[in-house]
Amino acid sequence: MKFLKHGNAWSLTPNARMDVRDTLPAGNYTVCKNPLTGEYFLEESERFTLPRKLYGKTERHGARILDSFKGRQPGSQVGVFLSGTKGSGKTLLSKYIAVESGLPVIIVNTAYTDDRFMRTIQGIEQPAVVLFDEFEKLYNQEDQESILTLFDGVYTAQNKIMIITCNDKWAVREFFHNRPSRLRYSINFEGLTAEFVEEYCDDQLQDSKYLKSILTLLGTTDEFNFDMLQTLVDELNRWGGDFEETLEILNVKPIATARTKWTLSVATPDEPSAKWKFTYGEVLTRSPLMSMQGGKHGTGYLEVGVKRIGDDEDDDYEEVDLALRSEHLYKVDPTSGTLVLKTTQRGHNFVVTIKEERMGNGWGFFDRDAF
Repeated sequence: MKFLKHGNAWSLTPNARMDVRDTLPAGNYTVCKNPLTGEYFLEESERFTLPRKLYGKTERHGARILDSFKGRQPGSQVGVFLSGTKGSGKTLLSKYIAVESGLPVIIVNTAYTDDRFMRTIQGIEQPAVVLFDEFEKLYNQEDQESILTLFDGVYTAQNKIMIITCNDKWAVREFFHNRPSRLRYSINFEGLTAEFVEEYCDDQLQDSKYLKSILTLLGTTDEFNFDMLQTLVDELNRWGGDFEETLEILNVKPIATARTKWTLSVATPDEPSAKWKFTYGEVLTRSPLMSMQGGKHGTGYLEVGVKRIGDDEDDDYEEVDLALRSEHLYKVDPTSGTLVLKTTQRGHNFVVTIKEERMGNGWGFFDRDAF
């Protein structure tokens, strides 16, 4: 037997259980908490594995982040903020950094915020990777502020690569954005890039005649992820045939190929004689709600342009750019797919109606010849 001391307390433990090390070996460790004592400990977990070949910018981005960590000031850290939809590449990049670093990887998958947790992370003095996966799902808005002290505060985790991944970057509080001293790198994955798709298809797609069709599909949506690409290529390799028919039966239907569009109309009820027409944004091929919740560029609003006209449409009176936000929603009718928004801008009370329409057979806005 051996004696193990915790503070002023000693306990007996079998010799076989003793494995005291000066440093934590490379590997993956999940942070756990003893519900009885409140003490934190690390539990070994399965190591990350990487695909045989990496596509796109994964290796370039990863190498740059690792080089920055190697060249950091002593005692400092390098923070990485990876955001984007599932299957877009953020998790792959985080795994690449973890594996290629050769360091212990500390995985936080529970919303711990207490001082003892902070001291536990800070107490791992050796270089390591600390990974908060799907951060916005773990930590609510209030808890995100509590965890901030690990990035720069009393409990700053030194000599660490701190990685935050999230699906919706706008669900992460503002003090993580545009603060490179906390998170030096911020990479937003907006679906797959053409470079990624071309590299993958060059390796995996047996009949190159489908490449143009896949790239056309990619260009119509920001929701085309790796799972979709991998399945689509596998299906084409197995069965070949018509590209459009393949998409009809696969569970690969980003918004732009779901034969859906949204049309807008505008009115100013307080000025019944006023006539308005759209200068842009009258037809949408992407969900307006998604745009108002953040959208591809994280704007948080849907912008459309309207112009007041006279009896002769060539008579221009006034142009207004309307920034439509979720708080402007007045009525939602899911049965008919109609949204009604009310907003006051430039002294006019606008009512904007957005109607969802199914485009029926065919590809609507897309050139069928491209497929």
